[in-house]
Amino acid sequence: MFRLTCLKRSSSTMPVWLFICILSQFNFSCNTHTGPESSRIAPEDLLHDFAIITRLIESSSPYPFYMTERGGYDSLKASIKEWFKDSLTKEEFFYAVYPLVKSLKNPHYSIAPVMTHTDSLESRYFPFSVFIENDSLFIDENFGNEAGQDLHGKYVSSINGQKTYDILSQLHQGVSYAATEISYINYTLESSFGKQLHTLLGMSGQFNIEIEGHMHTYGGVRINLLKKKDVRSAIYDSIIHANEKQIGYLKIHNLNPNNAKEWDVKLPAFFRKLSLLKVRKLVIDMRDNFGGSSALTRKLMNYIAPDKYSLGDEARYSKDAEIAYEPSPLSTPKNVPDKFAGECILLVNAGTFSSAHMFFCGFKHYKMGVTAGEPGIERFLISGELKEMELERTKCKFYYPTSNFVLPGFSGTIKAPVMPDIVIPRLLHDRINQRDGQLDSIISLVDLKW
Repeated sequence: MFRLTCLKRSSSTMPVWLFICILSQFNFSCNTHTGPESSRIAPEDLLHDFAIITRLIESSSPYPFYMTERGGYDSLKASIKEWFKDSLTKEEFFYAVYPLVKSLKNPHYSIAPVMTHTDSLESRYFPFSVFIENDSLFIDENFGNEAGQDLHGKYVSSINGQKTYDILSQLHQGVSYAATEISYINYTLESSFGKQLHTLLGMSGQFNIEIEGHMHTYGGVRINLLKKKDVRSAIYDSIIHANEKQIGYLKIHNLNPNNAKEWDVKLPAFFRKLSLLKVRKLVIDMRDNFGGSSALTRKLMNYIAPDKYSLGDEARYSKDAEIAYEPSPLSTPKNVPDKFAGECILLVNAGTFSSAHMFFCGFKHYKMGVTAGEPGIERFLISGELKEMELERTKCKFYYPTSNFVLPGFSGTIKAPVMPDIVIPRLLHDRINQRDGQLDSIISLVDLKW
């Protein structure tokens, strides 16, 4: 079997030969009818749904190829169509199309096979959450009941006979990521590792795991155990005491518009506290915030923005393919009691996404303070306003954006991810030991001007 060590050397646009190598990992053939005939989908139906996917990619938003090359996409699209000359199952259709969606390098595009009720009851998933550091894998939390947390932080060298390096390479789907993007791709792999092992590599049921040279066998867990229910409030605030100084700390967990009332209660109370205590330093933590409503971040801007600002403008279609948009009038922050006049620092990471990323760009461009942490994968032009559809004949769910937004700081010559002013990487040692090294680093600078 071809080993996907070549994936490290691939370009951001997947070559046809590499696409064929990836499909070979899924161990199916388009030239043979395996499985019940009733479970297979006719070529004309495969092509019907594939045409819908590619049409939505190419036309639902003005600039779908901002982070990749159109030529490579077209080449990969043509080679995928060759696999639809015979009937396939819905799983095989998914395997064939997934690399094309992945090649866009845009997290707002995604595809997934629809899980049946039987699948959700019978499938058993990898029973651990993980840390990913470069090409290495470490155990985080145990989701099952077979053992305690004694494996926390241990290095995993193989799963079901496959080296973890090869597993991670296959999950990358042939897409090469720049150094500034690695933290994002590892972040997303960590958050869905068990699901991707099951969906992309067919690993389910029992897992033989080599941990620091010793073999361990664990049964898989049901999908509902893979993610703990998030019971955190939308906003958390506190006062941090460091070097005889007080620092305000505001953690924004999410931008769910359903939490608007919580914002209306907690923000005034927090900034009133800062005013009464004469706190002059403020850390705003937008890490692990996948976005939601930009209307909520505007509530925060009312307290910290010293002047007019913008969070972005919607892009429109241009006949000459140049980025086209009409700058909208700048927003004026509302007059609010206890407006903060001290120094701010904004913490971001690979999980600062969508409207949280828009806030990051506005904060940075209008010099509202210092930004620190790690970059994600998004640029100064992003997609948004997502829709989803279930494909009629293959029963896969496809998620796609319908708009693009030009963010403050945009330049037609810069396509790199937006960088914070101070880059502070997440350290594996800190994560294993449940320390927040990024926040600690910021607090240690309390006596310096941010």
